Amino acid sequence: MLVTLPPEEVLELAQVAAAIECSKRRFGNTNWGVSSLASRLYSLCAERCVASLLGCKHEVKVLPGGDGGIDLVLPRETAYGRTIDVKFRRVRNTDLATRGLRFWEELVADLYVLVWPAGEEGWTPLDGFDVVGWATREDFLKRIVSRPPVRMRGEKWEIRYSELRDCGQLVSLLQERAEQASQH
Repeated sequence: MLVTLPPEEVLELAQVAAAIECSKRRFGNTNWGVSSLASRLYSLCAERCVASLLGCKHEVKVLPGGDGGIDLVLPRETAYGRTIDVKFRRVRNTDLATRGLRFWEELVADLYVLVWPAGEEGWTPLDGFDVVGWATREDFLKRIVSRPPVRMRGEKWEIRYSELRDCGQLVSLLQERAEQASQH
């Protein structure tokens, strides 16, 4: 699902990304898995796109220890849970993956959403983001016991993008929950 952000939101997120980078350096924490200001900006924009699509608040704060693996909280509880970790991949056709093998520390959210750039070479955040699909923590755990990790800049657990759940399903589920809540 293609989602675009207005230029003023991209600018706002660029300012937040710069503040996070400064904080990261000030606290001496330079190994958060993000290597540049651009990567941080793209990730924040991807989070904002998912928040917009799912009706979540996207409150970004500069935290010395990061967000703890939870980027968003759904407005209502679902059968799958409520917390979301958005995974942005700079290259299209890349899979949803953990940072490493220590899944018990990393898989803290209920849902994981994969986002790619909307375009190929020359793409900018103003061109939009492709919200590819999603998986549950349970999906990840089933994947972990079903086959060995993959090598992808180190060993990781991955769910192939072709195996992800359709984002339209999650959007519909949340719309149904909102309608149910308004009837009570």
